[in-house]
Amino acid sequence: MLEGMLQQVRPEVLNNHLSCLETPHPSNTISQEVQFSSFSASTEGLEEADELSSKGGRAQMSGNNDTTQTLPCQMPSPAIGSKLSKAYFEHVHTQYPFLHEATFRNWEERIMGNLDDTSVDPVVRFFVNIGFYASAQLYMDHVIQLDSIESIQAILCCAMYSLRSPVGVSVSLSGLALRQCIELGYHRSARKFSLSLDPLRLEMRKRVFWCSYGIDRAASMTLGRPFGIPDQEIDIEYPMDIDESLVAETGVCREARTCPAEPPTTMSAAIHTFRLRRIWSQIHISLYSSSDVKGHHDSTTAAKIESLFNELTDWRDTTPPQRLTDTTLSVFDSYIWFNLAYNHSILLLYRGQLTRHYTLSDPKPVDTFIQCSRAAQEICLEYRRIYIKQPVSYTWGALNILFLADLTYLHCLWTSPEIHDTTRQDEISSTCTACTMVLVVLAERWEQAAPYRDIFEALASKTMSMIVDKHRELWMIAEAPVIVQQGPNLSLSNETAQWVTDIADVGMSDGIESLLTGLVYDFRTEDFGQGQTDF
Repeated sequence: MLEGMLQQVRPEVLNNHLSCLETPHPSNTISQEVQFSSFSASTEGLEEADELSSKGGRAQMSGNNDTTQTLPCQMPSPAIGSKLSKAYFEHVHTQYPFLHEATFRNWEERIMGNLDDTSVDPVVRFFVNIGFYASAQLYMDHVIQLDSIESIQAILCCAMYSLRSPVGVSVSLSGLALRQCIELGYHRSARKFSLSLDPLRLEMRKRVFWCSYGIDRAASMTLGRPFGIPDQEIDIEYPMDIDESLVAETGVCREARTCPAEPPTTMSAAIHTFRLRRIWSQIHISLYSSSDVKGHHDSTTAAKIESLFNELTDWRDTTPPQRLTDTTLSVFDSYIWFNLAYNHSILLLYRGQLTRHYTLSDPKPVDTFIQCSRAAQEICLEYRRIYIKQPVSYTWGALNILFLADLTYLHCLWTSPEIHDTTRQDEISSTCTACTMVLVVLAERWEQAAPYRDIFEALASKTMSMIVDKHRELWMIAEAPVIVQQGPNLSLSNETAQWVTDIADVGMSDGIESLLTGLVYDFRTEDFGQGQTDF
């Protein structure tokens, strides 16, 4: 959100301000990997915009005219700095609470009061500079070498920037943060091992681990990669569900929230999200983690799916109410966000049931297909409503959630006669239009999203043509000449295959891969209306 609050400032001013990183100093290894991109969030304008102009600088290293070394960007005025940090803690920190706001405010005050004091601790300078990413990289080496909770926080700060950029190394950074947590034993229960830590340190230990864990689980499931740590190795407790202002080194000022009916705290939404990531982990381990489990379905598998579905339902029913803030820069911790997360979780749970082979003796579970179709449709329409309601910043993770929903919706139309025979044509058209609209916007802002847009447009067009043809059959309407696709599949162009390759180069989950393979290569036109596919 920090990037969004800078967006309204003149673009040429913003680019100049953040242009301090050109060719990184060789010692700055992390900044070498991170690529910058234009910001896409939109918020209310900031005053004092001119103060952000011409504050980035470079200096030639002596004796080498081909190498530049980054110099610190001048800090913003206290007023603008306060707005930026306020936006972060209201809209990013609520989801990833790995910093302690009171500690950060203390660091911020020390920096703002001593802008010219070079003796200020580099750790303090790093965290206050994180809103000005390139400048913060100057202090990364020092902070990482601490091998402490501050070094993990520093890595996660960089991951937050990368998560909100179309390109970056957020997955690598989150993996590094998780490994550092494991090295320091943060995955183990401090209470169980009788560690003597003050209450604040204990809570921050929990927070940095669960934030690292959450990013790792989300990224691994999206990319189809192994987890960074097995669940059975984790016994650290969740953070306390209490306003962080009530936790200090000297003690905790109030009992933690324990009932869903109680008002939410600053930690409620984050803890609820940690619980969801744990369920995601169990879905993957129970249903998709090995070749012995994948594609295998028996009574044991059905019982696991039912148990996990009950966990998801309980998670949805205990969603904390949304906290009220002065602004609405983010949809996180709102009913909309948690509803999207629930529907996406339904697709993760049942994706194996959608793509496995069925026979006459083992027919398709109609209820499962209908449930997945509805969940996918809700995701598509909700993303469109979010875009229309307010300008938001889309992330790479959001693109994958939307694309999985898009493919699932089309897959259900192709493979379930009960769905494509009973769904109204205008409803299908509206859903496909909503998906296309959001993907078009994403592709305009981010070049790497273009293959996702192009693939969906091609598949949606073919699907609509088949739906129209099927409805003509049902209503016995005289048909206009129809161009019949030749060959065993939909005969999508070679260009489509290249789009699939482009996506695969980035990385995709098993769910997207299976659905995409089916839609692009395996569906036979003569199978449409019979609900049979070859997988």
